[in-house]
Amino acid sequence: MELPNIIFYGINMHFLHAKQTEKLLDGKSIFDKKILKLIMEMLHDELQPDHVLPNYSPEFRKTLAEGLFYKFLLSIQLEKIDPFYRSGSTLLERGLSSGIHIKNVFIDISIINIYLNLYSLCK
Repeated sequence: MELPNIIFYGINMHFLHAKQTEKLLDGKSIFDKKILKLIMEMLHDELQPDHVLPNYSPEFRKTLAEGLFYKFLLSIQLEKIDPFYRSGSTLLERGLSSGIHIKNVFIDISIINIYLNLYSLCK
């Protein structure tokens, strides 16, 4: 059996494979809670994003990478996952939202009277 490939792009210039996490996964069941915790801790330690503009902040990219990896792990075999955690593997469905903006318009009567007087003078 081959080592799994865990690849993230955009973490930093020299990072592509999460090699330590890949080695930790070798021959282990990712559905064991203790192993899953070790995997997530190893990945957390291994991901070291750099701060290069215009990229998002390093904290955001690290959290996003960890979240996507966790979402992937949950989606592999849903039947082995505790029902409490299953929603983490699916896309959220949101209904169409709508809104109404009501703008209160205050019209000063004296301004209207001025325009009416000017209009009548122009005739």
